[in-house]
Amino acid sequence: MASDIYSRLHSIKEDIQFVLTVAKQYPHYPLFANQRCGAWYADPTRARPEFVYFKSTDGHYGIWDFNLRRANLHLLPIIQASKGMLLVDSTRRGKSIPDALSKTVPLWCAVINGAQTQRRNRSRIAITTGIPERETLYNEDAWEEYGKRVFIPPDVISESERAQMEERLPELVNKFLASSFFSNMPDLQWPLRPLWITPQSSNIPSLNHSSSRLDQSTTPLANVQMDQSFYPVICISASKTGTTDMEQTRAEHLDYNYVQGSGDDHESWSMVNNFHLQDSLTHTPARA
Repeated sequence: MASDIYSRLHSIKEDIQFVLTVAKQYPHYPLFANQRCGAWYADPTRARPEFVYFKSTDGHYGIWDFNLRRANLHLLPIIQASKGMLLVDSTRRGKSIPDALSKTVPLWCAVINGAQTQRRNRSRIAITTGIPERETLYNEDAWEEYGKRVFIPPDVISESERAQMEERLPELVNKFLASSFFSNMPDLQWPLRPLWITPQSSNIPSLNHSSSRLDQSTTPLANVQMDQSFYPVICISASKTGTTDMEQTRAEHLDYNYVQGSGDDHESWSMVNNFHLQDSLTHTPARA
């Protein structure tokens, strides 16, 4: 048990450094932890304190739900003010991106976009608050596409599943429109678009027309030029993928086995006192 906890805590520490590396590329975007697993990977000196919860099961195959109990509408004014956001989570072996980031967040973005489009269609006018026409809250070119599309991470979610999610989208938008939450939704200047970054990414989304690269990455996942037509919701999957629960990816100078998604389901391994957790970070357990 001590060896397992030691490896898990150091794996989390390693993943936190990756998250901070990504966050440094976007200093103006607030960083949020998706509860509960994501809280292990969000350095409190960088992350915002607001509670954010995108549940994986809301995006599971055949469910594809916009759960009003987890509407996360408090994020919208922050996204608009900051022109985007970062969201961190992780998952255990078998996936490179947790369902919360690969499906629940894309559905959430799509429903918000669809509801914004419906509000625009109802008003039939662009809301302008004294800003130039090209910067109206409802930009026709941007909203026409985003109001009916679910963006998914390439090579992670199939096109067939994406199509089924889009078939469900009008139902979810109408559900949101009929709720009391809709009246509390702020008007957005631009639609939302999810983007994804993992430790396997060789390129990260190039926003502000600048190219960024992560040296430790190997496979391109996203390389999108920011054209100011959307607010990026950048989903960071913190952990490297492995082939076993205790993937031994460390170099010779390291004394622990890397564990993918250590923060996931932490109740199964962290049922010890805080002193034990702290002590595990400073003392290497004996190994056979």
